[in-house]
Amino acid sequence: MKIKFNLFERVAGLFVLGAVAMAFMVTIGMGIKKGWFEPKMALKIEIESADGINPGTPVSFSGIRIGAVDSVDLVNSNRVVIKFKVIKRFAERINSNSVVNVVRPFVIGEKALEITDGDVEGLPIKEGQLLTSNYSPDFLEFLGGNKFGAYMQNLDNTMQNLHKLAEAFLSNERSDKIIELFDQMIPLMDRMNSMASEVSLLSASLNDQKKLVRVLDDVRKISSHLNKALPAVSEDMPELSGNILKLTKNLNKLSTDMNQLVPVMKEVAPEIPVATKKAVKTLDEVVLTLKAMQKTWFLRSNVEDVKEEQLEMQKRMEMRQPASQ
Repeated sequence: MKIKFNLFERVAGLFVLGAVAMAFMVTIGMGIKKGWFEPKMALKIEIESADGINPGTPVSFSGIRIGAVDSVDLVNSNRVVIKFKVIKRFAERINSNSVVNVVRPFVIGEKALEITDGDVEGLPIKEGQLLTSNYSPDFLEFLGGNKFGAYMQNLDNTMQNLHKLAEAFLSNERSDKIIELFDQMIPLMDRMNSMASEVSLLSASLNDQKKLVRVLDDVRKISSHLNKALPAVSEDMPELSGNILKLTKNLNKLSTDMNQLVPVMKEVAPEIPVATKKAVKTLDEVVLTLKAMQKTWFLRSNVEDVKEEQLEMQKRMEMRQPASQ
């Protein structure tokens, strides 16, 4: 059975087919204009929060849309990976130094990814490369419930602390102390002013005729001479450090012995004058006894013989000394 169409139906069918063809051609033109059929390159970034970023979020470069977000993957609570594709002919302008900024084009609305032009020294990007991102919260995020509630809580805690501080200052005793403190600050400021003037006069006197410069120059010269002399002294006296170390050890040992000897000396000190007097008296008595014994007839001759022998020995020694010299 053949279906026959009249003239009106044929014209309507041709009009519908023309409209469909026109729509298809317009769609193809729009796709070509927007780069749907151009080769693309996949890239990715990592940010802390993906608030306002969804698949299809536009990616722009210098104000020109060059791609869109493909996927948003949550790695952990503070790490979100955003994968996007850009047109390959625009990707040639992007390098390893480029930065992807997460911005909101208007005060309200969805966010977008804005890629900045990198330095000339940057390396070309590769497929799937991770770019540096810059994420900063905007005004709407501050007003969001997640952060605004925390801000209000912190503000409430701050107001409570200010209330406690105000109550503490309302005390009469503390108020009197604060007034007393301000009264003491006036003479303190006067003293500081006088001290500053004296310091100014001192600096002026030092700067007069460049005295301070001369002193510093002399100190510099002395230090340079010492730097030259110290190595020579260390070379000429290599044993000086060892001798100083031995001397220090001996002094330390001597001080230790003296610390042990001093208490004993303190105990014996009161008896030393008495013992000395007794020893002197004993020596006087011994001398007197010896003198008395020398006067006896059987010791006098022996004493004189001993004296003569001593004189002869002294003469022999005096004669040998010039000969040996």
